[in-house]
Amino acid sequence: MFEERERIGKELHDGVIQSLFAVGMSLEGLASSSSDAEIARRLDAAVEDVDQVIRDLRNNILGLRPGILADRQLDQALKESTTEFGARSVVEVDGDAASELTSRAGDVQLGREALSNVS
Repeated sequence: MFEERERIGKELHDGVIQSLFAVGMSLEGLASSSSDAEIARRLDAAVEDVDQVIRDLRNNILGLRPGILADRQLDQALKESTTEFGARSVVEVDGDAASELTSRAGDVQLGREALSNVS
């Protein structure tokens, strides 16, 4: 599942985002060469819309990865996940085990999904 998420993220980044970026650059070129101020303004607005779509796609791509790990250790991320899902039971995470599993930290998303299902 994680490999498939990475593949989808890479395809979105390398394909769709690059294509949208090229469209945005073309629109910018048209806007700068337009002698009609209203058309230039509308083209600039379209460029801003394309840029927003690119930002949204990048955020979605990051969502395919466990962003919860951005600034914390695996054990902290797992504990935070249980809190987010409102788990009523006590969750204990073995810090030593979490340290040894750090290379598999991407699996925290699987834990989040499991907690979501339980919740």
